[in-house]
Amino acid sequence: MLACDRWRSRCRKALPRTTRRAGLSRNCDLFDALRAWAYRAVREHWRPGGADAWGEAVLRRAHALNDFPVPLPFNEVRSIGRSVARYVWRHMTPQGFRERQAALGRLSAQARRQASTEARARALERFIAGSSKAAIARELDIPRPTIVRWLEDPAWARPLSTNHVR
Repeated sequence: MLACDRWRSRCRKALPRTTRRAGLSRNCDLFDALRAWAYRAVREHWRPGGADAWGEAVLRRAHALNDFPVPLPFNEVRSIGRSVARYVWRHMTPQGFRERQAALGRLSAQARRQASTEARARALERFIAGSSKAAIARELDIPRPTIVRWLEDPAWARPLSTNHVR
């Protein structure tokens, strides 16, 4: 499995926007809210000796999130905080983050390339049908110089007969 595919499957499991108050239990609510925060916040602590500061930051955040009508006991909050801090520190590494960002960048580039290919094909079809470059640009909402550049590209202009000028 390619790294790109691995990250694509993980990206589809995005965290819900609101992780608080799912109604299962205070422990689950605190855990979900804390982990959602921790996945992003850990990057601020990636440095030598950052593990201790990270653990303290997670515990502070866990206690701040313990704002239930009947708060969880101190030991319960500390256990949840330590668990989240340990897991995130071990599994969210700078190298893993770079790999994930690279994979997402490849996916984004692939989507943009596909959209560009489809737009170029529509522009070429319209040009062959007799539309002017300016009309194609307006219709596709693409700058006219881009349309001109696409139509002058030998790889894309093969179906055109010679010296079309519009």
